[in-house]
Amino acid sequence: MQPRVRSGGVARVAAAARVLLAGVSALAFAAMPASLSAAAGELPQGRRVLLLQSFGHEFAPFSEYATYFRPALAGRSGEPIDFFDVSLHGARHPYAVEAEPFLRYLANIFADRPPDLVVPIGGPAVRFAQAHRDRLFPSAPMLLAGSDRRVVRDEMLGPRDVVAAVRFDFARTVSDILAVLPKTTRLAVVLGDSAIERYWVEEFRRDLRPFADRLELVWFNGITFDELKRRAAALPPDSAILLALFSVDAAGVSHRFDQVLREIHAVSSAPIFGFFETQLGMGIVGGRLMSTQVLARNAAELVSGVLRGGATGPPGLPPLEPGAPVYDERELRRWRIDEALLPAGSVVQFRARSTIARYGRYLAVAAAAVVLQTAMIAALLAQRRRRRRAETEALALSGQLITAYEDERRRLGRELHDDVSQRLARLAIDAGRIERAGRDREDAGAAREMREELARLSEDVHALSYRLHPSVIEDLGLVEAIRAECDNVARREPIRVETDAPELAGKPPREAAVCLFRVMQEALRNAVRHARASAVRVSLAPRDGGLVLVVADNGVGFDGASGRPSLGQASMRERVRLLGGRFEVRSAPGRGTTVTAWVPLAETPA
Repeated sequence: MQPRVRSGGVARVAAAARVLLAGVSALAFAAMPASLSAAAGELPQGRRVLLLQSFGHEFAPFSEYATYFRPALAGRSGEPIDFFDVSLHGARHPYAVEAEPFLRYLANIFADRPPDLVVPIGGPAVRFAQAHRDRLFPSAPMLLAGSDRRVVRDEMLGPRDVVAAVRFDFARTVSDILAVLPKTTRLAVVLGDSAIERYWVEEFRRDLRPFADRLELVWFNGITFDELKRRAAALPPDSAILLALFSVDAAGVSHRFDQVLREIHAVSSAPIFGFFETQLGMGIVGGRLMSTQVLARNAAELVSGVLRGGATGPPGLPPLEPGAPVYDERELRRWRIDEALLPAGSVVQFRARSTIARYGRYLAVAAAAVVLQTAMIAALLAQRRRRRRAETEALALSGQLITAYEDERRRLGRELHDDVSQRLARLAIDAGRIERAGRDREDAGAAREMREELARLSEDVHALSYRLHPSVIEDLGLVEAIRAECDNVARREPIRVETDAPELAGKPPREAAVCLFRVMQEALRNAVRHARASAVRVSLAPRDGGLVLVVADNGVGFDGASGRPSLGQASMRERVRLLGGRFEVRSAPGRGTTVTAWVPLAETPA
């Protein structure tokens, strides 16, 4: 729903503010340094075309005209075209706007070189351009486009002005409505409240006088958009809506024409008719519709010569008439309109095809797929058996690899502890003797540094030996191993580690204990190195015939659904899976990470 931002008096103030803002913009352009203008003059010189929009860049049908006109003209030019798209914003408001600031604004845009072509689009822009032709680049040719021919004032056409206009036949449009809906007794005509729309109210009233005895004409103008929707929803039976134009409502609020059509269509109790082919498929029933694409193509052909250095060609084209009648089958079906009542030569679009027509190809493909699947089922079943056998073998192999990996870690850990660590200790003792027997202070200091470094190296080797093979698991059990590892991490790293691991009733199997210990080690390592956590909690407890380990930190977390799991996660998951357990990692950015591993205490699955 569009907001109702202002009413009469406030709208006048807003219009005055826009005039002031335009004047300030014009002064800013006038004050532009000469160096910038000179730099602009050094750019490659292409043809310049000024598109003067009536209501803005998103206001149909004028925006559609500009969309078609640009490529049509560029394709016929033979050289680059620089389009300057400027909106006459004041035209969409029902109050007078000073033209002087806007003209100064345009003059400053083209201060270095005037445009090669001026194209006012739509009735408001055409009126503005003709009223100020002597100020609006009088030496440049002008194409008056996208408006009804009756808006153009012939006595104000200059020698280099050409016209590519349209001509709407309102009476014929209403006659077609009555032909397809012969029971219609009421016609609601929708128009907005801008200056040009108020002009069209009078034109409609004059052209539709012959229908006064046949129809009750209801004028939906001079109202807000909300009121328009309420009236459209409350129309009695045998009514119809003719949507002409609704760019500005009575509150001064501007509206996109396509959005107006969609919202009215959603609530309307009567069929809607329009004037432009771009509205077909958006909610109108249809009729003889105007093609903005054809109009833009014809206009581009009319003025293409001027961009090649020639004359503008003939002074204008005959006004474009609406095309052959075309209708939306979905709207015909919705309002129960008999296609036999459509005018001769009518084209019906958006027609629903039969099931066979729509899905025949898919049905044929499906039948072939069924036959092929029947032939593949036996092969798939055999492949599944082979895959299960391969998975069982792979599982056994993975278990063997992890067992071998742990055995190798145990061997390296013992070798570091029993051999390398002892040798380092002896070297530290020897360094101590050298320190005590040093003849001078310099030798004693060097020996002391050597002894201290050897002591630290011995401690590091001892810690590495412990990480490779924590013998405390075998000596004192899993609970003590977890407590010891948590204490070591808390001493080494700037992190608080809380442990909740009560004594277990029995000693778990070695495989389960090693698995949970390795998961805890990896989770603690991730919390320190990657999560940048300040606290972590480790808990171990019996559950469901097994043991559950939970490691939760308060770190930065990560988006678990954003990519593949890390190598560490994959290692933890594989260890737990080999024991028939369950593994889960829950995390979110800024909410920490929780690692949960459960392993059964029964026999490891084969």
